[in-house]
Amino acid sequence: MRLLPNIAISMLLLAACGPPPNVALIEVCGDIEIPFDIDALRISVLEADRRTEHRAGTLDLLNCGGDTLSLPQTTELEAPFGDVWVVVQGLQQGVEVMTSERRVKIEDKGRAQDVLIGLTRSCMRITCDLGQTCIDGVCEQAPWESDQSMCSGGPLSAGAGGGEATCGTEEM
Repeated sequence: MRLLPNIAISMLLLAACGPPPNVALIEVCGDIEIPFDIDALRISVLEADRRTEHRAGTLDLLNCGGDTLSLPQTTELEAPFGDVWVVVQGLQQGVEVMTSERRVKIEDKGRAQDVLIGLTRSCMRITCDLGQTCIDGVCEQAPWESDQSMCSGGPLSAGAGGGEATCGTEEM
């Protein structure tokens, strides 16, 4: 008789664990100069309705281990299954000075979805309408796909001093 409650508790615990969360592996690239243009990144994952923020975090590019970081930077945030928006804001002393957005379809549960977002100097202080993002100084419909041209700083592997952040993204 004691076996039945133990099995029921075990099944509930397994159900609560569930599959691993979906993860968006977000790489921010570009020709932005740190600390002159920006000193931090705020990265958000929004659900398709754009009203629900699923996850957000900030990455301080100045005080991370006492060093100044450069682009590209890579971080990961949990993302819901399906269509989402990834928004990257470049901050200077806590004030937003640029924003770049991408639409992403998170398809495979438990697998990281690579998301490349470019922050370029040509988009500094440009504000676009909802659903648009700045690309090469012009507001355009936020893309589903990305390519290296978003970076304007050359190939990602050639970025001087970039790479994965050693201190991670601070979730809010």
